[in-house]
Amino acid sequence: MRFFASTWLALGLAACASRPEAHERLAATLREDPTELLRSIGSAADHAAAAALADALLERLDTQAQHALFRFGLGHTDERVVFGAAILMRHESNPTFEELRPAARVAIARFGDPDCPLSDDEILAVLGSVDFEALLARLPLLDPELAKSLLAQAHRVIRAEHVPALCRFALASSPELGDVAIELACMVVLYSDRHLEHFVEMALARQGRRPEPSSSPLPPTLRAALHALADPKPLDVGGGYGSSFSTVCARWLSRSTLSEVDLDLIERLRRIPVICFAATRALAALHDARSAAMLRREIDEGSHLELTARYALACRGDEQALEDLLTAEDLSSLALGLDAASVSRRRDFAAELLDSEAIVALKRIQDLACIVRGYAHPECLEYDEAWLAELEPLAFAAAALDIAVLRALVAVVPACATARLAEKLLAAPAEQLFAPLPPELDPREEDEEIDLEDLGLAEFEGDLGSAGCWPFLEVTRPREFRSKLREGLASARPYVRDLCAVLLMRLRAVEVDVELLRWAQAREERGEDVPWFELAAIGGPSIGRAIDERLSEEQRSEDSRGLVLAGAVLRGMPLEVASAWQLDDREIAEARALLLERGAGAAWVASQEEDDWDAIEAFLWMDPDVQRFLAPQRAELAPELALELGAIAGDPESRRVVRELLRDGRYASHHVWGRARTAGRDLSQLDFWIEETGTNCCRYVDSAQQALEDLFGCEPESSMQQQPEPLSVRLRRQLLPRRDRLRWSRIANGYVVRGEDHGR
Repeated sequence: MRFFASTWLALGLAACASRPEAHERLAATLREDPTELLRSIGSAADHAAAAALADALLERLDTQAQHALFRFGLGHTDERVVFGAAILMRHESNPTFEELRPAARVAIARFGDPDCPLSDDEILAVLGSVDFEALLARLPLLDPELAKSLLAQAHRVIRAEHVPALCRFALASSPELGDVAIELACMVVLYSDRHLEHFVEMALARQGRRPEPSSSPLPPTLRAALHALADPKPLDVGGGYGSSFSTVCARWLSRSTLSEVDLDLIERLRRIPVICFAATRALAALHDARSAAMLRREIDEGSHLELTARYALACRGDEQALEDLLTAEDLSSLALGLDAASVSRRRDFAAELLDSEAIVALKRIQDLACIVRGYAHPECLEYDEAWLAELEPLAFAAAALDIAVLRALVAVVPACATARLAEKLLAAPAEQLFAPLPPELDPREEDEEIDLEDLGLAEFEGDLGSAGCWPFLEVTRPREFRSKLREGLASARPYVRDLCAVLLMRLRAVEVDVELLRWAQAREERGEDVPWFELAAIGGPSIGRAIDERLSEEQRSEDSRGLVLAGAVLRGMPLEVASAWQLDDREIAEARALLLERGAGAAWVASQEEDDWDAIEAFLWMDPDVQRFLAPQRAELAPELALELGAIAGDPESRRVVRELLRDGRYASHHVWGRARTAGRDLSQLDFWIEETGTNCCRYVDSAQQALEDLFGCEPESSMQQQPEPLSVRLRRQLLPRRDRLRWSRIANGYVVRGEDHGR
């Protein structure tokens, strides 16, 4: 990996500003003292003057010299040198330097002083989550409009740990600045489900509202907030976050107990969005006549609270209300009914589900899948695994359970992801195990040609860690699953045969290369597409010979690109590069000729533009032609790309820097990493990524969501209002307890929960 050594030598030239050799090397490159160059910028009279000096200097520097100077200055002990480096770096869209940490401390402490030439752009470029409280302390000293703008822009770095500080700041600040602070605090509380009490108390205090003595068992602060929500002049949270404040209060109310003295308050809340559902559910704990009449009224009037009222009555022992919920077809009713049901009634529900016709059971399991994944509706409830715990033993004991139903259960219901149910599935003949779904659920005809790109790999799937039946079997009983796939590959049924072939290719099952080649040749004879690229990824001498034979012949145009890619993979092209290789019809013939004559590297280079190449992973391809072609780009490689490549390649220093910058929560770099976020797919960082989903929308969408997709092959379902619960809470509850059972699935291209042995 000489490339990484040379890259880190260039980018790490000034990794430690106190080292004399760093100064000397930069001075030799620049032919001037780097300290004085940066100090002159940082000592300018104002930002405009400093920016002019910085722009003039940038014109003299190549990319590597710029980056070395950035790092040298950002890590310097002289604040004027730090200022100069920050201003010099202002055009850098994705600064990813370790030295941002000390630079942020210096810059924030002096920002806004008359002799500090920094603008808010430079502050944001160095700002991280670890610096947020220091920024809060500085804001009151700034121009009010600048302070508001900077605080609003800093929302990306806010985490749950900052909510108490934001609350204190909101109370101590001007109304305008406090409004921004409370908006940000509300957003993070909504996403994290933490510091609810602290936030609600602050919101009340800003409006001059105080808890009043009461005999109610409700927490006084919550009761005051509910009165504020029910007030004809409701609580003004600021920034349009009123509905989110209602959601926060609804969560707190759902964990609290009320009494008959609160019924007047509950009556007033029935028309307030979001909180009305939690208020009505809270009546489930009461047994008085008035609350029962309130619930009956909602049902009789067919109001928007009808389902929630049935739930409360069901919890109070109303059997008809419970049956109405469990037999209804909508998702909210099902979730509410399962929560209200007793253990014995849940067992009856499970037995009824398994005894019903396959198509009926499968449609019901589709509903359960939506609930498990976090069906978003304020009247719904978060999934509780106790709801469906009775399904596993009943499914195991069932003598004639439809295989499609069992496939769906292990894919959707966490309690059914057991080794003994995997073994029960694998005991079925291949033609049953891999049979298509009923036509009502799968519109394809059995003899219809299957789309080999995304063939039925996840007919049913649950939350993260459950990517369907086939990945579950792959990680739970790998040897037996492969054996069953080989049985299916010999099936006379086209659907079964093709499905097993696709799954074996996903598994890179080189032990069946001859059988897979025979399957591919049969498709070729029928005039169907042949997945040559996927076959090449498996390798094996038989497949290699067949691809080379076809490459040496003229092929149908629709086969040509796939064969060229397959031949390139056989000749050493990395799969990531081959997958991204763009070849138009004019380039295919030339690429084919070069591939046969000079190899994959030469063929790839000939199709690339100097400043526009297909895949960053090409830098990791140690082909001489490729490395010569990429040499100019390597010299100008942006720091974030160098770090990304180093992390992907396993460079420990690269991975350390990426982890540090991510944990620091740098405003400018948390969204730039691509695959480097989870380089090595390190599950030790899973807690961190789950916590990142509980910060704010930008950090989730730009960073945590993509990291989870890298780890699990799909993104989790969630709503902007984080209903029925925050995604972070759901993943902590459902995923973290199973972390030790996560195994990598080639079929899912992500981690999947391995089935546990029953009773463990």
